[in-house]
Amino acid sequence: MAIGPSAIISGYVRMKYCVAIIILEICEDFTLFIPMFIAVIVSNHVGDQFTRGVYHRLVRTKQCPVLTNSIPLSCQKLKADYIMNPNLKCFHSVEKLETVAKVLTDEHR
Repeated sequence: MAIGPSAIISGYVRMKYCVAIIILEICEDFTLFIPMFIAVIVSNHVGDQFTRGVYHRLVRTKQCPVLTNSIPLSCQKLKADYIMNPNLKCFHSVEKLETVAKVLTDEHR
């Protein structure tokens, strides 16, 4: 049967449709379509209740920044004009290297 392996892989990787379609193409038994999708959806929801997915854990292991669904409390009252530099320097689309180097050395040393 292909229902168990698809549920295990889907719960570990947190991919619903890809895993189910790949397993269906491997076993070529399309009568398992509905039971497999039910098992995949249940395993995803159960996995979400207890752990993070493998890709989310790998991103955290590599210490890559991750966007969350909520704004941190310390940043909720920040405005763009507080963060931005009021003396903005602009370049033309085609600019001489000396001009760019001069602005960078004057502003950022």
